[in-house]
Amino acid sequence: MSMSKELEQVHEQLVGIAQDSQQLSRKGYDSYEVLKLQRRLSDADASYYNGKLDKDYESQGQAQVSDEFHKVHHILHSMLERVDSKEQQQQASGH
Repeated sequence: MSMSKELEQVHEQLVGIAQDSQQLSRKGYDSYEVLKLQRRLSDADASYYNGKLDKDYESQGQAQVSDEFHKVHHILHSMLERVDSKEQQQQASGH
């Protein structure tokens, strides 16, 4: 399915964030690294809505990009939950 140039750029940003989150998951991460990814997601979100509001119709690929946003947001949320859980365990054990 073809996408508008704006949607393609947002799609590429989301793919990059998803790939970086996978790399972090393999090597380990802290909340700061996840927050950097969340900032990138926020920037992609702003680009998406700026382009979306300029049009009165749904562009091809818009549903796909919306789904990608949901997936990446869920991944980052899960990563932060793991960091919080790990930090709480460390505090409970006195480290």
